[in-house]
Amino acid sequence: MDKNGAIGLIDSGVGGLTVLAKAVELLPNENFIYLGDSKNCPYGNRSREELLKLGRSMLKFLQEKQVKCVMLACNTMSSLGDALSDGFPFPVFRIVSCAADCIEDKSLKSVGVLATEFTIKSGLYQKVIENAMPDCKVFGVGSKNLARLVEAGDLRGDEIRNEIKLCIDKMLSLGDIHDVIMGCTHFPIVLDVFNSLYPEINFIDPAAAQCRYLEKNLKEMNAENQSGGRLEIYTTGNINEFLNMADYLKIKKPDMAGSININ
Repeated sequence: MDKNGAIGLIDSGVGGLTVLAKAVELLPNENFIYLGDSKNCPYGNRSREELLKLGRSMLKFLQEKQVKCVMLACNTMSSLGDALSDGFPFPVFRIVSCAADCIEDKSLKSVGVLATEFTIKSGLYQKVIENAMPDCKVFGVGSKNLARLVEAGDLRGDEIRNEIKLCIDKMLSLGDIHDVIMGCTHFPIVLDVFNSLYPEINFIDPAAAQCRYLEKNLKEMNAENQSGGRLEIYTTGNINEFLNMADYLKIKKPDMAGSININ
C-alpha cells in the first residue's frame, strides 16, 4: 500500500460529506478523494442489482485514481457486503460495521435505527448491534424520502420536518427508545431539525466511529501519510451543490472538484 495514496470516499450524494468532514479533521495529513453519485440518488429505493452496478462503477473510478483504501460512507452500499468490493485491490471500510462501537459502552437495552428502506430491510444494522450487544433490542425504521429531501437542499423545509416526524413517531410507537442511530449519512446534515423536534432523544452519528476505525487500521498497516492534506471532490451531479454543502459543513476548499460520469 502506497502511504501517499489517497483515501477514497463514496456516497449516493452529499450525505457522505458528513463523514468526510470528520475524516479530514481526524486525519489532516491524509489525501482524500470524494465521489458522490447525486445523479442516481437516492440509493435506498433501488434494487440490489442497480446498487451493485453503481457502486462498482464508483470503486472503479477510485481504482483509476490509485487510492490506497476506500470508506463506504453510504449505509445502503455498506449493506451489500463483500459482493460490492470483491476483486478490488484495496481494503474497503463500511460505516455499518462501526455501528456497535457507538453504543457498546452505553449498556443500552434498546436502540432505534433510522435509515433508508433498503438498509433496514437488509437487517445488517440489526445483526451488527445484536452480535455485539445480545441484550439490546433494535428497532429499525426506513425512510423512503428523507435522503432525497436532504439532497434537494431545502434543509429547513416543512417536507423534511414532516418526514422526520413520521419516521420517529413510528419508531417511538415500537418501544421505549431514547437513543437513535442515524443510519444514513444524509441525516446528520439536518441534525438540528431532529434535535428541535425530539430534544429528549440522543441521535447518534456513526461517522466518527468509522473514521477512528480507519485511523486504527492505517496505523496497523503502517500506511499513514505524514505529508499529504490534498482534497478532491467529484460528483455525477451539480458540483456547485457539493461545494456549497462542503462549505456549510466547514470542510476546507478542495484542491480539485468537478462533475463526472460513471458507467
